[in-house]
Amino acid sequence: MKLSTLSYNLAPLFLLGSAQECPPPGIDTVDNFDLGQFIAARWYVHEQTVTVNTPIENLYCSYAEYAMRPQPSVPSGYTVDVTNYAQDSSGNEFVTGRSPQPDLCADQEETGGTDASKLVVAPCFLPKEAAGPYWVVYYDEANGVAVVSGGSPDVNGASDTCKTMNAMGDSGLWIFLRSANREEDKIEGAKAFLRTWNYDLSILNLVDQTDCVYDDTPAEGNTCEDGTDKLSFFWSTYTCDALPWFGCWLWAEECPKTCHVCE
Repeated sequence: MKLSTLSYNLAPLFLLGSAQECPPPGIDTVDNFDLGQFIAARWYVHEQTVTVNTPIENLYCSYAEYAMRPQPSVPSGYTVDVTNYAQDSSGNEFVTGRSPQPDLCADQEETGGTDASKLVVAPCFLPKEAAGPYWVVYYDEANGVAVVSGGSPDVNGASDTCKTMNAMGDSGLWIFLRSANREEDKIEGAKAFLRTWNYDLSILNLVDQTDCVYDDTPAEGNTCEDGTDKLSFFWSTYTCDALPWFGCWLWAEECPKTCHVCE
């Protein structure tokens, strides 16, 4: 895939200083998006909105990691494993999607074209139709900065601005850096871009990345090793090495080796 060092759509100048329509006409995600490049390294969260999965008390030491799956998930066909990590002020950890058995997945709406940077994210068992939007609206790999929007900013925000919907799976705004060190010039550059589209920046909260100790081992995709937990179906229990005929319809994620998910 062709690498892109700086790719985002510039807002029309007529948006500035005018009454705002939500969503702003012409708003879109980045062009020439390279998913492999985007997910190649960890993204540290430096500012974000409060979401259903990340309450205000968990805005410490937060990062997101992604790994391409060897094969699409069964049955929904997601291609990316997602790991979200955060702490609270006491250092308690909150992790979603930790391998070797990830339970949070993502996929592109389209693998090419202008919608390649529009992704959807959901628990792996949900169909894509139920997944939440995850739009990469600003991305500069050379400087290690990106902005992700939870879909289009369709809702009126404060002071004639726009924001994403306040609903489960359809909300949020994140400013990412490749580094855990806060770099104000990069963050301000991302915010300047968001202002051109009249995003409501008042909903952003600082993520405290000071004194964080991380496991720097990147997230891995599904290892294709079967789990060891017993699998219950009504009054019966099974293990991966003794699944009934319908087992892979229910437990492909738990039994990827037996169900040949990674072949």
